Amino acid sequence: MLKSILRKIESIFKVLVLSSIVSFVITFGLIILNAIMGVFIGLEYYFMLFVGLTLCLTVMLVVVDYNRIFKNKKHIQKTKVIKNKNIKRGNTREVVKAKRKIS
Repeated sequence: MLKSILRKIESIFKVLVLSSIVSFVITFGLIILNAIMGVFIGLEYYFMLFVGLTLCLTVMLVVVDYNRIFKNKKHIQKTKVIKNKNIKRGNTREVVKAKRKIS
């Protein structure tokens, strides 16, 4: 039970990290673009944009991956199939066709 909860939290944390990276790139690009154009805005507005964009991206990505993150997966135990090696081959003939050589 605890293991499944930790997996879900880990998945959400991965989404949070990825969305914060994307938000940082977008915000930093906007800072550079505004500096080139001569528009100077306080850093607190860029920080609010970064936090808001990170939260929105995280929520959207968690909603999109809802089934993958929160769905309980039933583990099916794999069984190994063992073929019976005691097959009589006395009456059977194998037909071997000659392969044609292409020259």
